[in-house]
Amino acid sequence: MKRRLFFLFALLAVMSLALAGCKGSGSGEKDVEAGSDNDRDEKEASGKDNAGKKRKPVPDDIEDVREESKGETVDNSEAESAYMRMLSDEEPAVSGVDVKGIFRKGNRYDFSEIIDAYIKEQLSYIPDEECGLCDAHYSYIDCGNDGSEELAVRLAYRVPYGEEYRVCFFGCTDGEVKLLGMDEWGYRSELSLNKCGYVISGGSGGAALYVCDHYFYNSDNERVFLYHMDEEMGLAKPMISKYYLKNGYERTDYPEKEYSASDDCYYSYTYSFKEYDPYEELDSDEMYEKYYKDYMYAFTDYRDEPASPSPEMIDFYKNEGVNWYDYDEMQARIEKHLQMLGADDDIINAPPVEWESIVDLGIMKHELFEEQPKEDEPKYFTILDNHPKPYLSDNAPSGHSYVPVSLKQVSCTQNDITDVEEWFSRAGTTVPGNAFGDGVYEYRLTGDMGYGTMTQINVYNKADMKYLYNFDFGDFFKEDGYEENSYVGRGIHDCFIVDDMLYLNLYHSTYAADCPENAYMICVNINSGEVMCISDPLVANSVTFLRKGDNIITGYGFTNEDDYIYILNRYTGKVSSKIKVKKSPDYFRFVDDEIWVRTYSYDYVFRVAE
Repeated sequence: MKRRLFFLFALLAVMSLALAGCKGSGSGEKDVEAGSDNDRDEKEASGKDNAGKKRKPVPDDIEDVREESKGETVDNSEAESAYMRMLSDEEPAVSGVDVKGIFRKGNRYDFSEIIDAYIKEQLSYIPDEECGLCDAHYSYIDCGNDGSEELAVRLAYRVPYGEEYRVCFFGCTDGEVKLLGMDEWGYRSELSLNKCGYVISGGSGGAALYVCDHYFYNSDNERVFLYHMDEEMGLAKPMISKYYLKNGYERTDYPEKEYSASDDCYYSYTYSFKEYDPYEELDSDEMYEKYYKDYMYAFTDYRDEPASPSPEMIDFYKNEGVNWYDYDEMQARIEKHLQMLGADDDIINAPPVEWESIVDLGIMKHELFEEQPKEDEPKYFTILDNHPKPYLSDNAPSGHSYVPVSLKQVSCTQNDITDVEEWFSRAGTTVPGNAFGDGVYEYRLTGDMGYGTMTQINVYNKADMKYLYNFDFGDFFKEDGYEENSYVGRGIHDCFIVDDMLYLNLYHSTYAADCPENAYMICVNINSGEVMCISDPLVANSVTFLRKGDNIITGYGFTNEDDYIYILNRYTGKVSSKIKVKKSPDYFRFVDDEIWVRTYSYDYVFRVAE
């Protein structure tokens, strides 16, 4: 739960509606079919399904489904020729989809027009000189595993804050190319596609919420929606959120306090076979009637073992008509649902697509976007991860006079967990995002690699917003030995500059046992890009940190781990003292002559001891 991206409980309801789509609840006794396999990046690495359950491995010797289907070889040369003509703007594609103001079903569009549609539809708020197509790839797929050849095109667009993507699906009948559908992803979202047209499209609604849709294109080139899933992680109890209930948060008869402090860690999985329309305007009661009441729920603990709500909660769900199932039973329902809709194991377990460059073909008429050179370009530094932890450069200040500080606790009060914005309001400020500043500099965190793992710091002069520095920590994104596990990717969460030194913390919310080289402070010389010092790991995963004199005040904590406030020597990164707290420290703020510390479920106030 770090920075605004990581507010599980404050953002859960909003992002679940905006990102997620369809959900529901019922009696728990309905015979509902279901499907399986959510290959998000974290689970692919571990060989697990959509909720952590072990999947059967895909055979290494699986044959290309485009070459063989049911023992018959299909001649796809006519389709391939038509696709190439379309990609070169020689012949347009007929649209099989309606997009208001962009595409009309049945009309024909050149490939260049399809490329520009994303800018017109999704990037209209960005000036033309700041965005455009930067790359394009294609792959032949076999929708429905019938031997015919369809085309997937991946378009990459350069935007000021990174890159966004759109994938377009095309089919071919009698030499005519048809646009079958589109999907897009970018900041905090992702899409995976396999060679049989099976798609998982989803993203993060916070560090502890993942939402996704599963669908595929069948042998008739029709888009078939399979199911939607919300995964809520790190819950104190196996229970659903109040907003899934009729009247939502207005309910006062919930058997247990939602998300009460606990050392346990549970996962809630919410499934729906109805596709949610994100453009449909519904109030909470209408949402409940149309979607929520038919949702299905399952729970596991942090060991991926099925978990059950408390007896009081079970009775409450039964009276409310909430559908909850044993996790294994839910997976069986999903399997049955997918089979019923034609998504068999061969389709689901087909290998991922292999993309080839359209640009390298030399046939694309659309020009690639080129960033215009700017006056007074900033200094660019690539920071390499080739230092031990802790680390102290030979060029670090020597013989400095360091005066450690100590903190005296004034108060400790339990908070409501979700009242983060109220805490910041009392502190006289707002919840920090990825853009923040001080009296001299403005800082913008960019280079998101997913789940809030920002890898770059852009520094501007506060007075005139002149772009001064770009620090790229992409090399720190993966720790050696963990390259195949995306969940250990680490990101920047706070920074500031003092005395020409940039201080930042680099961490990812995961267990120390899984990624021990995590959560440390770094000091970089802004004139040379040299790393001056790196602290010990596991001392700095708070969203923000403070400087008091030559001291860095930060914190570390995680589920089932000790929680501390750490005071570090800013010249060396060495810990001078630590203070035990009840829960993981998230935010630090100076308020008058006090230091306010927001932890997961407690608010502390300290004063610097004389």
